[in-house]
Amino acid sequence: SDVYKRQAYIFTHLKYPKKLQLLEVDGKIYTEEFLDSREIRRTDREIIKEDFDSMIDEMLKNISSRRWKYVTGTNSYEFRTTISDDREFRLFFSYRKDCFTFYNGYIKKTNTIPKEILKQVKRLEKLVD
Repeated sequence: SDVYKRQAYIFTHLKYPKKLQLLEVDGKIYTEEFLDSREIRRTDREIIKEDFDSMIDEMLKNISSRRWKYVTGTNSYEFRTTISDDREFRLFFSYRKDCFTFYNGYIKKTNTIPKEILKQVKRLEKLVD
């Protein structure tokens, strides 16, 4: 399996661009595909960018907030924000060695993380050094 991390330029407005990367597996970048999907509108991207910047600040300062949460049963975190039509946007990532590595995301439709999403997160997090 060809695994490497690509520098995340999708959030170029952030103050910490060198600390962000997207996990790529066999030529597939799940995070990028998710953010470019039809589920995510242009207005959603603006909300995500704004909250994303705040989430990075909070994590680096170890400030608890609604924007991020450790995912029980994994070694991952979840970036959380509300986008258009009161939909809940989630993006999974690890934070190790002062670097954020993003794996994948989904639009939350239930109270718990769907089993197939959780299974994928556990598989992808193992690929991060």
